[in-house]
Amino acid sequence: HMEADQLDPRQDRHPPTRLRIEQITPKVFVARSTEPILFKMLPDIVTLRRHYEIQVLVSSAFRVAARCFRDRGFKFALPRIPTCYESFEDTSTSKYHTTFEIHHITQPCAYSMEYIHPLSEVHAKHLLRRYLDPQTFDRAWSTARTKGMLCKVYLGNTKPRHDRENPSVQDRPAYIDYLRAEQADVHCLAASMGGALAILHWICGIDARGVQFLLGNDKGGRLSTWIVNFGQCRLFVPSVEIVESHLVDAILE
Repeated sequence: HMEADQLDPRQDRHPPTRLRIEQITPKVFVARSTEPILFKMLPDIVTLRRHYEIQVLVSSAFRVAARCFRDRGFKFALPRIPTCYESFEDTSTSKYHTTFEIHHITQPCAYSMEYIHPLSEVHAKHLLRRYLDPQTFDRAWSTARTKGMLCKVYLGNTKPRHDRENPSVQDRPAYIDYLRAEQADVHCLAASMGGALAILHWICGIDARGVQFLLGNDKGGRLSTWIVNFGQCRLFVPSVEIVESHLVDAILE
Protein backbone atom coordinates (compact mmCIF):
# COMPACT_ATOMS: atom_id res chain seq x y z
CA HIS A 1 0.00 0.00 0.00
CA MET A 2 1.16 3.52 -0.78
CA GLU A 3 1.97 5.66 2.24
CA ALA A 4 -0.29 8.68 2.69
CA ASP A 5 2.52 11.17 2.04
CA GLN A 6 3.78 9.53 -1.16
CA LEU A 7 3.08 11.18 -4.51
CA ASP A 8 0.13 9.88 -6.45
CA PRO A 9 1.43 9.07 -9.97
CA ARG A 10 -1.82 10.39 -11.38
CA GLN A 11 -1.07 13.87 -10.12
CA ASP A 12 -0.37 16.61 -12.66
CA ARG A 13 3.19 16.36 -13.93
CA HIS A 14 3.72 20.13 -13.96
CA PRO A 15 5.56 21.82 -11.07
CA PRO A 16 3.86 23.82 -8.27
CA THR A 17 2.01 26.97 -9.18
CA ARG A 18 4.51 29.46 -7.74
CA LEU A 19 7.20 29.59 -10.40
CA ARG A 20 9.96 32.03 -11.27
CA ILE A 21 8.94 33.78 -14.49
CA GLU A 22 11.18 35.52 -17.03
CA GLN A 23 9.89 37.58 -19.94
CA ILE A 24 11.12 36.58 -23.41
CA THR A 25 8.93 38.90 -25.50
CA PRO A 26 5.92 41.06 -24.56
CA LYS A 27 3.65 38.00 -24.94
CA VAL A 28 5.96 35.10 -24.13
CA PHE A 29 7.24 34.08 -20.70
CA VAL A 30 9.28 31.14 -19.45
CA ALA A 31 8.66 29.59 -16.05
CA ARG A 32 11.93 28.31 -14.61
CA SER A 33 11.63 24.95 -12.86
CA THR A 34 13.10 21.46 -13.15
CA GLU A 35 11.71 21.41 -16.69
CA PRO A 36 11.00 24.97 -17.94
CA ILE A 37 7.57 25.75 -19.37
CA LEU A 38 6.81 28.42 -21.95
CA PHE A 39 3.64 30.52 -21.64
CA LYS A 40 2.15 32.46 -24.52
CA MET A 41 -0.21 35.15 -23.24
CA LEU A 42 -3.15 36.23 -25.41
CA PRO A 43 -5.82 38.93 -25.19
CA ASP A 44 -9.05 36.93 -25.64
CA ILE A 45 -10.54 33.46 -25.92
CA VAL A 46 -11.02 33.60 -29.71
CA THR A 47 -7.34 34.41 -30.28
CA LEU A 48 -6.31 31.78 -27.74
CA ARG A 49 -8.31 29.03 -29.42
CA ARG A 50 -7.00 29.94 -32.87
CA HIS A 51 -3.34 29.98 -31.80
CA TYR A 52 -3.62 26.83 -29.70
CA GLU A 53 -5.64 24.81 -32.21
CA ILE A 54 -3.34 25.70 -35.12
CA GLN A 55 -0.25 24.65 -33.17
CA VAL A 56 -1.88 21.37 -32.09
CA LEU A 57 -2.96 20.71 -35.70
CA VAL A 58 0.56 21.39 -37.02
CA SER A 59 2.20 19.25 -34.34
CA SER A 60 -0.06 16.30 -35.17
CA ALA A 61 0.51 16.68 -38.92
CA PHE A 62 4.29 16.79 -38.48
CA ARG A 63 4.30 13.60 -36.41
CA VAL A 64 2.42 11.74 -39.14
CA ALA A 65 4.53 13.25 -41.93
CA ALA A 66 7.80 12.44 -40.14
CA ARG A 67 6.88 8.74 -40.10
CA CYS A 68 5.99 8.85 -43.79
CA PHE A 69 9.26 10.58 -44.65
CA ARG A 70 11.27 7.97 -42.75
CA ASP A 71 9.37 5.11 -44.39
CA ARG A 72 10.17 6.55 -47.82
CA GLY A 73 13.87 6.90 -47.09
CA PHE A 74 14.21 10.67 -46.90
CA LYS A 75 17.60 11.59 -45.43
CA PHE A 76 16.58 14.75 -43.59
CA ALA A 77 14.61 15.31 -40.38
CA LEU A 78 11.67 17.66 -40.27
CA PRO A 79 11.82 20.63 -37.90
CA ARG A 80 10.39 20.02 -34.45
CA ILE A 81 7.23 21.68 -33.12
CA PRO A 82 7.10 22.69 -29.43
CA THR A 83 4.55 20.41 -27.76
CA CYS A 84 1.44 22.19 -26.46
CA TYR A 85 0.50 21.31 -22.87
CA GLU A 86 -2.62 23.18 -21.75
CA SER A 87 -4.76 26.19 -22.63
CA PHE A 88 -6.20 28.57 -20.04
CA GLU A 89 -9.23 30.60 -21.06
CA ASP A 90 -9.10 32.51 -17.76
CA THR A 91 -5.62 32.91 -16.29
CA SER A 92 -7.07 34.28 -13.03
CA THR A 93 -8.61 30.88 -12.24
CA SER A 94 -5.86 28.68 -13.71
CA LYS A 95 -3.52 26.60 -11.55
CA TYR A 96 -0.79 29.14 -12.37
CA HIS A 97 -2.81 32.19 -11.26
CA THR A 98 -0.52 32.81 -8.27
CA THR A 99 2.54 32.88 -10.51
CA PHE A 100 0.86 35.27 -12.96
CA GLU A 101 -0.30 37.58 -10.14
CA ILE A 102 3.10 37.69 -8.42
CA HIS A 103 4.76 38.71 -11.69
CA HIS A 104 1.99 41.17 -12.65
CA ILE A 105 1.06 39.29 -15.83
CA THR A 106 -2.44 40.52 -16.64
CA GLN A 107 -3.31 39.03 -20.02
CA PRO A 108 -6.58 37.09 -19.58
CA CYS A 109 -5.73 33.98 -21.64
CA ALA A 110 -2.69 31.76 -22.16
CA TYR A 111 -1.41 28.39 -23.21
CA SER A 112 1.65 26.48 -22.11
CA MET A 113 4.09 24.61 -24.30
CA GLU A 114 7.49 22.97 -24.51
CA TYR A 115 10.47 25.23 -23.92
CA ILE A 116 13.19 25.40 -26.59
CA HIS A 117 16.46 25.35 -24.69
CA PRO A 118 19.17 27.80 -25.75
CA LEU A 119 22.48 26.82 -27.28
CA SER A 120 25.05 25.56 -24.80
CA GLU A 121 27.34 28.20 -23.33
CA VAL A 122 30.32 26.67 -25.13
CA HIS A 123 28.51 26.80 -28.49
CA ALA A 124 27.14 30.31 -27.97
CA LYS A 125 30.51 31.68 -26.85
CA HIS A 126 32.24 30.16 -29.88
CA LEU A 127 29.75 31.73 -32.31
CA LEU A 128 29.77 35.16 -30.69
CA ARG A 129 33.56 35.28 -30.44
CA ARG A 130 33.94 34.20 -34.07
CA TYR A 131 31.35 36.49 -35.66
CA LEU A 132 31.33 39.65 -33.48
CA ASP A 133 33.82 42.45 -33.11
CA PRO A 134 35.80 42.17 -29.85
CA GLN A 135 34.23 45.34 -28.44
CA THR A 136 30.73 43.91 -29.08
CA PHE A 137 31.46 40.42 -27.79
CA ASP A 138 31.44 41.22 -24.05
CA ARG A 139 27.96 42.76 -24.10
CA ALA A 140 26.51 39.97 -26.24
CA TRP A 141 28.16 37.23 -24.17
CA SER A 142 26.85 38.75 -20.92
CA THR A 143 23.29 38.59 -22.30
CA ALA A 144 23.75 35.09 -23.69
CA ARG A 145 24.95 33.78 -20.31
CA THR A 146 21.89 35.12 -18.47
CA LYS A 147 19.11 34.81 -21.06
CA GLY A 148 20.42 32.16 -23.47
CA MET A 149 20.82 32.31 -27.24
CA LEU A 150 18.73 30.90 -30.07
CA CYS A 151 19.44 31.39 -33.78
CA LYS A 152 16.91 32.17 -36.50
CA VAL A 153 17.67 30.51 -39.85
CA TYR A 154 18.03 32.82 -42.87
CA LEU A 155 18.90 30.71 -45.89
CA GLY A 156 18.02 33.49 -48.32
CA ASN A 157 20.33 36.13 -46.87
CA THR A 158 24.02 36.70 -46.27
CA LYS A 159 25.26 38.68 -43.29
CA PRO A 160 24.69 42.44 -43.51
CA ARG A 161 27.59 44.83 -43.39
CA HIS A 162 27.25 45.80 -39.72
CA ASP A 163 26.25 42.43 -38.25
CA ARG A 164 29.56 42.13 -36.37
CA GLU A 165 28.50 45.17 -34.33
CA ASN A 166 25.06 43.80 -33.39
CA PRO A 167 25.05 42.55 -29.75
CA SER A 168 21.54 41.02 -29.86
CA VAL A 169 21.32 37.31 -29.00
CA GLN A 170 17.53 36.86 -29.04
CA ASP A 171 16.74 34.86 -32.19
CA ARG A 172 20.08 35.95 -33.62
CA PRO A 173 20.13 35.51 -37.42
CA ALA A 174 22.02 32.49 -38.74
CA TYR A 175 22.73 33.69 -42.28
CA ILE A 176 23.65 31.22 -44.99
CA ASP A 177 27.32 32.27 -45.05
CA TYR A 178 27.54 31.69 -41.29
CA LEU A 179 25.94 28.26 -41.66
CA ARG A 180 28.41 27.32 -44.39
CA ALA A 181 31.32 28.59 -42.31
CA GLU A 182 30.15 26.31 -39.47
CA GLN A 183 29.97 23.40 -41.96
CA ALA A 184 26.21 23.01 -41.56
CA ASP A 185 24.53 20.81 -44.17
CA VAL A 186 22.72 23.66 -45.90
CA HIS A 187 21.14 21.40 -48.54
CA CYS A 188 19.68 19.14 -45.87
CA LEU A 189 18.46 22.15 -43.89
CA ALA A 190 16.81 23.62 -47.00
CA ALA A 191 15.10 20.28 -47.73
CA SER A 192 13.85 20.13 -44.14
CA MET A 193 12.44 23.66 -44.30
CA GLY A 194 10.90 23.03 -47.73
CA GLY A 195 9.28 19.84 -46.45
CA ALA A 196 7.91 21.76 -43.47
CA LEU A 197 6.35 24.42 -45.70
CA ALA A 198 4.82 21.73 -47.91
CA ILE A 199 3.18 20.15 -44.86
CA LEU A 200 1.86 23.50 -43.64
CA HIS A 201 0.44 24.32 -47.08
CA TRP A 202 -0.90 21.02 -48.37
CA ILE A 203 -1.66 18.96 -45.26
CA CYS A 204 -2.57 21.63 -42.71
CA GLY A 205 -4.02 24.01 -45.30
CA ILE A 206 -2.44 27.13 -43.78
CA ASP A 207 -0.36 29.80 -45.50
CA ALA A 208 2.65 29.70 -43.10
CA ARG A 209 2.61 33.48 -42.71
CA GLY A 210 4.97 34.59 -39.94
CA VAL A 211 6.49 31.19 -39.12
CA GLN A 212 10.13 31.12 -38.08
CA PHE A 213 12.80 28.43 -38.14
CA LEU A 214 15.03 28.41 -35.06
CA LEU A 215 18.15 26.53 -34.04
CA GLY A 216 18.03 25.52 -30.38
CA ASN A 217 18.48 22.55 -28.07
CA ASP A 218 15.98 20.05 -26.77
CA LYS A 219 15.95 19.19 -23.06
CA GLY A 220 18.61 16.53 -23.70
CA GLY A 221 21.00 19.13 -25.12
CA ARG A 222 20.68 17.99 -28.76
CA LEU A 223 20.74 20.78 -31.35
CA SER A 224 17.56 20.77 -33.44
CA THR A 225 15.72 22.90 -35.97
CA TRP A 226 12.38 24.14 -34.64
CA ILE A 227 9.45 25.85 -36.33
CA VAL A 228 7.46 28.37 -34.28
CA ASN A 229 5.05 31.33 -34.45
CA PHE A 230 1.84 30.09 -36.04
CA GLY A 231 -0.34 32.93 -34.77
CA GLN A 232 -0.46 34.82 -38.09
CA CYS A 233 -1.20 31.72 -40.20
CA ARG A 234 -4.51 31.63 -42.05
CA LEU A 235 -6.42 28.91 -43.87
CA PHE A 236 -6.54 29.17 -47.67
CA VAL A 237 -8.41 27.58 -50.56
CA PRO A 238 -5.93 25.92 -52.97
CA SER A 239 -5.87 27.45 -56.46
CA VAL A 240 -3.29 28.63 -58.97
CA GLU A 241 -4.05 32.26 -58.15
CA ILE A 242 -3.64 31.72 -54.41
CA VAL A 243 -0.34 29.88 -54.86
CA GLU A 244 1.09 32.58 -57.15
CA SER A 245 0.03 35.49 -54.97
CA HIS A 246 -1.09 34.86 -51.40
CA LEU A 247 1.27 32.00 -50.50
CA VAL A 248 4.28 33.70 -52.05
CA ASP A 249 3.51 36.94 -50.22
CA ALA A 250 3.03 35.07 -46.93
CA ILE A 251 6.46 33.43 -47.18
CA LEU A 252 8.32 36.54 -48.36
CA GLU A 253 6.91 38.58 -45.50
